[in-house]
Amino acid sequence: DDSTKVLMVGLDNGESLRVWTFKAGDSCVVPNRATNMAPLARPDSNSLLFCGGHTTLGDGRLFFIGGDYATAIGTEFAYTLDPRWPESGVPGLTAAASMAQGRWYPTATALADGSVLATTGLVDNNIVTFGGGSETLTRELYPFAIGGKAYWACNQVTSGNRPSAREGQSMIWDVFSQAVVFGGDTTGAASDGKLREVWINSLNADDSTWTWGRLKEYPDAATGAWPARRSRHSAVLFPDGPNHMVVFGGQDSGGIALGDLWIGTRHLDSLGSWLWQKLSLSGGPSARWGHTAVYDPGHASVKPRMLVFGGRNADGVIASDEVWALKLDPWPAWSVVSLGSGAKPDPREGHVAIFDPNARDFGSGDKRVGMLIFGGEKNSVRNDIWELWRPSQPSTEPTY
Repeated sequence: DDSTKVLMVGLDNGESLRVWTFKAGDSCVVPNRATNMAPLARPDSNSLLFCGGHTTLGDGRLFFIGGDYATAIGTEFAYTLDPRWPESGVPGLTAAASMAQGRWYPTATALADGSVLATTGLVDNNIVTFGGGSETLTRELYPFAIGGKAYWACNQVTSGNRPSAREGQSMIWDVFSQAVVFGGDTTGAASDGKLREVWINSLNADDSTWTWGRLKEYPDAATGAWPARRSRHSAVLFPDGPNHMVVFGGQDSGGIALGDLWIGTRHLDSLGSWLWQKLSLSGGPSARWGHTAVYDPGHASVKPRMLVFGGRNADGVIASDEVWALKLDPWPAWSVVSLGSGAKPDPREGHVAIFDPNARDFGSGDKRVGMLIFGGEKNSVRNDIWELWRPSQPSTEPTY
């Protein structure tokens, strides 16, 4: 048979597969869906082969790896396609062993021993968790991938020291694609209690294993002061300029609420130094723990800010329903966010919060971004979701 077959992937917005069979002497040298393109069923209705990798095996079969569930969310699946399909009655795409990690735009290379090497591509770890616990504390790190499906990834910590089991720590993702963990409480696992240590965690070059390292800390250069050991504080990354981590509040070793504000900056020297700077500001929120803080990136007319909500005060009472904003530019300053007249969530502690920077249209033509909060506790455990939104591109300072 002197025909040539070409698999077309990505037609119909990336959702359909077709095989174009071209024979010598054919007058039609352009694929035509009606005459010389056979539709090939997708192996999984939730995933696409578009943005995948492929290679040809020694027996002539085509081998596929990866693809996507949604934009930039790689799949771990692999398939083979027999070139005799569909004339010889052989099956279409046949599932092969899945990769250990989902990949978007990977490269597949057939090796001499018949195996296939999968390299490059984007890994789809969207969330990384560390520590915590219920009856006992843990020191484990778990990546969680979210796409067309959600699953816990198989990455393992393989080298170096690692932090002790703890709860109440903070963790941010910095501009160097490394996790930075600060503080926490080991009381449930050891007698150390509250911690002040700073650890970084990075994904190794194999895209499958992680390495921990503890940073050497230095006190405030002007005063020689150190931040107190703490847990249940907040930490937010200000990614502009020197890559600041801003720490606010928490509980100290005696269980007392803290109201101090610190900036931690990673110094990129061979020692992996961490430099602390204390900010002494007036007019800010009360001392508290169990609150949340998120980073609002702002835009041309609104400076980047940290938004703080909830928590418990020094006397253990739930803090007010005020939302506080901290700006670092042009100089550090606290302010209370002006809220609209609509419904507001009850104040609470122990909730979680994120800032969603993806502008959404609510039907009026206004594009909105904002802080989302979920759960928490005030007298009883909550499961409600609230959004504190602002226009994504107002011409003046926004009112939330």
